[in-house]
Amino acid sequence: MNQKESEFLTKWRESSSITMFFSSIFVVFAITLISMTVSFLAMLFSSGDNGIRYCFFKTIYFEAITNADGDTSLAFGFTGSTFPILFFAGILFMFIFGTYFFAKKLLKYRQHLIETR
Repeated sequence: MNQKESEFLTKWRESSSITMFFSSIFVVFAITLISMTVSFLAMLFSSGDNGIRYCFFKTIYFEAITNADGDTSLAFGFTGSTFPILFFAGILFMFIFGTYFFAKKLLKYRQHLIETR
């Protein structure tokens, strides 16, 4: 019952911590941007009321004002609060990097068990 390890698992097991670190940062950056975009789009289409609406932990705002003559002015942007974004990214980074690291340890242990068999 000698099974050959897949190329993907071999590369993962032999990858360096620096590679795992930077790939984790890239994945966290992408997930954070996607989360912010989905949150903004959900908030944008959730209500047609005038006023200011916030999303993604009150870091992004959207303001719609209808004037007396019927014109609508729109504004959106960042509120200036970066802590919630950094906190979200930090927690996500710890989870993803921890998962990479734990999986790498398990793959090394698997390889050790196969070699000692």
